[in-house]
Amino acid sequence: MRGSHSHGIDFSREPFDLAIVYQPCLGRYPHSQPLFQERLTPVCAPAFAAKHRLFERDLNELLLLPLIHASADRRDWRNWFAAFLDIPWQPQGGQLFDTLDLAMNAALQGFGLSLGDPTIVAEELESGALVAPFAPVLETDHEYALIARPDSQRQGVARTYHWLLESRDQH
Repeated sequence: MRGSHSHGIDFSREPFDLAIVYQPCLGRYPHSQPLFQERLTPVCAPAFAAKHRLFERDLNELLLLPLIHASADRRDWRNWFAAFLDIPWQPQGGQLFDTLDLAMNAALQGFGLSLGDPTIVAEELESGALVAPFAPVLETDHEYALIARPDSQRQGVARTYHWLLESRDQH
C-alpha cells in the first residue's frame, strides 16, 4: 500500500491496491465503501488559543483572527461561516495551503486557526497538540471512502480491506 495526496484514484494508471478517497456523498466512486462523513470544526495549537483567548471569545470574533485555508477558494471556511454566523464573511487574507494535511501542520505549529475533521485529528485533540475552542461542527456533503483494486491478487489486501471496514463499524 502507498499513499497519494490526490482526492481520486484511477486503478488503470496507478499502482495502488487500496485507496482512501475524498469524494462527494452523492457522487461516489463505483464500489467505494464510505468510512465516515467529513465534519469540520475550528482547531489550533493550545498556545495560539491561549494567546488569542479563544475559549472566551464569541464566534463572530473569528472573523478577526488569522485563518488557515486548505484551498485557494477558501470554501471550507466560507461554508462553516455560512452555517454558524449571521454576518456574511468575505474571503480575504489568511495563509493558503494545497491540502488539509498542510493546513493542519500549520495549525499544529501555531500559525493560526484551521478547520479540521475531528475524526482525522482525533489523536492530536486527545493528546492536547490541538484544541477545538469553538463547539459547532459542520457536516459537509463529502466523505472519506475505501476503494480496492478490483483485480488485486496481492496477499493481505482483502484482509486489510475488511479490517478497515470492521474498524469503521466499531466507531
